[in-house]
Amino acid sequence: MYTNILICGKNELELTKNEFKILFTLIKNKGKITKIILIFFNITNSLDISNFYGKDFTDLVISKYLGDINNLPYILNTQIFYISALEYVILLDSKTEYNILLSELENRSSIITKSEIVINENKVIVKAKVGCVASSAVEDKNVSNVISKGFDTLKLACSYNYTLDYAIYHKIDDEVDYSASELNIDLDIDLDKYKSKLR
Repeated sequence: MYTNILICGKNELELTKNEFKILFTLIKNKGKITKIILIFFNITNSLDISNFYGKDFTDLVISKYLGDINNLPYILNTQIFYISALEYVILLDSKTEYNILLSELENRSSIITKSEIVINENKVIVKAKVGCVASSAVEDKNVSNVISKGFDTLKLACSYNYTLDYAIYHKIDDEVDYSASELNIDLDIDLDKYKSKLR
């Protein structure tokens, strides 16, 4: 279902140097870095579920939740990698798979961000935040940098004031300097005559 490759029990959005090496190796063995797409997700209400139902029941819920994700048609050929009790990452290498996932996220139909799990007639909603990064969107395609951008994107999605359940990394275009004269803006204009109209 998912592969436990990293240190258990971590809750911070950081990987140690050794953990970076492990994920680096996985990505490197999977193929060219230009094709790698990382889908990070953080289960945001695991503690609430645990407080209400207990740890053992919560483990069953999370296990079924991950199983449902793993059975998605566009996830079937990949794996879900364990980062911590709350965080996981999916490695995709197909733009088609990525586009399907993005469409579901935008339409709020993704079972990654919200899923109803039924165990022994108990219905539990699992919620998660998602951070997506495609290496093709990252200028410096060093694997560690791509991973770092993924964690930054997940951190944004988990931010208190961020309103969406997901964030997607986009390359920041170079800043362009515009001159006022090129835009036909006269900075010497006397604005006093307009003040009366504002009162």
